Amino acid sequence: MKYTKAVALLGASLTALSLTGTAQAERSFGDIYKQCGLGAMIFDKNATAAAISNIIWDLGTTAISSNASSKENCNNNRVASAAFIHNTYASLEQDIAKGEGEHVSALMDIMSCGATNRPAVMNSIRANFSSKASVKGYSDLPQVNKSETIYNIINSASVKASCGA
Repeated sequence: MKYTKAVALLGASLTALSLTGTAQAERSFGDIYKQCGLGAMIFDKNATAAAISNIIWDLGTTAISSNASSKENCNNNRVASAAFIHNTYASLEQDIAKGEGEHVSALMDIMSCGATNRPAVMNSIRANFSSKASVKGYSDLPQVNKSETIYNIINSASVKASCGA
């Protein structure tokens, strides 16, 4: 029974792989397992662990499908930054208000911001966040919406141009 399930999952993986077309041509099979799927979300700093996790979890079907459906998210830290922002929102909000702190520093690490770019990035984040957070009703929004505000700010052109994420 387990063998049949494994063969079925492997077949689904190969089918998904064959449907990826240009996405597959742009990224090697090994890179898909290292940079996409659940493994990459959990082990974003360890490519080997990400690949192993993808194989163990579902024989890589989520890695292959995320490469096909959202390949722009596979090779960067968008998932990690979104999770970090949501999980540390209150502390991150305070750090942004202060213009420094361990949470905003960790976010910049996730975003791959170099030390020389961090002051300009921090200024951009603070200015954008201040304008968004000062809108009437912002404080009443659910946390997921507030987290999305910061996520959108760090993915704005001005911030992304200064960081590697």
